[in-house]
Amino acid sequence: MPSRKVLFSDREVVEKFPHYPQLLEIVQTAVLRPPIAQYAQASDILQRYLSAALTNRLSPEDAMRAAANETRTLLKT
Repeated sequence: MPSRKVLFSDREVVEKFPHYPQLLEIVQTAVLRPPIAQYAQASDILQRYLSAALTNRLSPEDAMRAAANETRTLLKT
């Protein structure tokens, strides 16, 4: 990926890498990971429940509700 914003739309660069303008949109809307000490555990919770939803072991609603509950318990909120 380019290190300078202007390169995402530079004609010569885009000729070689036509997906760069779309990558710029992604980069501009990206957000950092939450600054929490338990990030690894929270990420694991979300991954497990997303997998359960994607494999139809749980409905998306039930999976996200369970993930939220388990994450709240982890973070003690």
